[in-house]
Amino acid sequence: MVPALTNGGRSFKGAALYYLHDKRQDGEAERLTSDRVAWTHTVNLPTEDSDRAWRMMATTAMKADELKAAAGVKSTGRKLTKPLTAYSLSWHPSEEPTQAQQIEAAKETLHLLGLAEHQALIVCHNDEPHPHVHVIVNRVHPSEGKAATLSKSKLILSEWALAYEQKHGKIFCPEREANQAKRLEGEYVRDSRIARPTHEFAKAVANDSITTTFTKVEQAQQDAQLAAFGRSMHEAHTKQWEGVKRTYRDAKAKLYGRADERKEQRKDAVKEAYRPQWRELFRQQLAERSAFEGRESSVLGKVWNMAQTARELRRRDIGQVSPMALLWGVVSKTERTNTLGRKQERGRRDLAAKARAAERRQQEHIRQQTKEKADQLRKDFLKECALLREVQAKQQAELKAAWARRNAERKAAFAPLREKIEGWDVLEEIGRRSRQQSQGITRSMQRGRGAGMR
Repeated sequence: MVPALTNGGRSFKGAALYYLHDKRQDGEAERLTSDRVAWTHTVNLPTEDSDRAWRMMATTAMKADELKAAAGVKSTGRKLTKPLTAYSLSWHPSEEPTQAQQIEAAKETLHLLGLAEHQALIVCHNDEPHPHVHVIVNRVHPSEGKAATLSKSKLILSEWALAYEQKHGKIFCPEREANQAKRLEGEYVRDSRIARPTHEFAKAVANDSITTTFTKVEQAQQDAQLAAFGRSMHEAHTKQWEGVKRTYRDAKAKLYGRADERKEQRKDAVKEAYRPQWRELFRQQLAERSAFEGRESSVLGKVWNMAQTARELRRRDIGQVSPMALLWGVVSKTERTNTLGRKQERGRRDLAAKARAAERRQQEHIRQQTKEKADQLRKDFLKECALLREVQAKQQAELKAAWARRNAERKAAFAPLREKIEGWDVLEEIGRRSRQQSQGITRSMQRGRGAGMR
């Protein structure tokens, strides 16, 4: 088990873009695929959606003062500038922890770090041979607004990792176990840093001549110039991608906007084209109703209307109308009138259906034309992206080559100093072994005294 702390940050969005997506490849301004994300899990958040989770964490951090005021906590002390903290937990490649075991391990560490009540997002990656998870934590308490202190986090995680390996019966990091034993005996164990004598010697050698000082200043200036050029190039590349995407987005919006306008125009045109037919239909139906009412005033006219009603009922309900219903429809004036009304309503529906079909044909024609133009627009956009990617890749390769030359120049400039430091490292190693032997002798003497006292 290897826990690793990362530096705190202020951007939950930046962390999400990194941890929830694949690593950017050379020449890419951003990476939106997520193939390396095996699964995610949220802690103290009302959602399992990782995208909503980081936004909620960012909102909590921004409202820290409001949360403090609501909880009655004083808004004193230094203002929090890095509300985000993150760390990883990595298992040995031979281990195969389940998702539940990885989540449990992450929650144990959150509890030990005093972050059990804080919002967190656990992200599991599958891009390495060893199982590992990243834990992204909001330092701002979700109800009190106070920021968690993370002193001694590295030591806490180291002790937990040792206990974890001991619990599971396999020690993968014996050096950590040895350091823990030294701490239990009261010995101060340093982190893996440069020994003080080596640092002092390097400092002395670096200032042993005016030539060395000039070399350091000159190399730093050249590094700074190349780094500034790299930053400018990166900013230019970002703006270029933003410009290409904005142009494509605006052109697509304009295309679909014009399509909507054309659809409305065609819709109005179809209505206008069918207007004469509607007028003719209304005229015919008005004349038909007038004639019907006129025939109802005479016996022969009623007989004619009865015959027309019977024919309409049989045509409309073929095989389903009963003799009694047919007789009632023929005898009743109300039913004769209703039958005529239903016939005319069917005529209006038929004409409306024809108008709608004509409108749909027009709409489908516009939709197909728009799709073809959108496909061509996307092809042009992808072609522009490929060209831009090729140009930027060439520029990045040139910058990479420039850094390779710069590194070689710096290495050559500091070669004499490096030789002196390597010579001092040999002496430092001899001194370290001598101190270890002295410490071993001292401990043996202490154990001997203890045995004598017993």
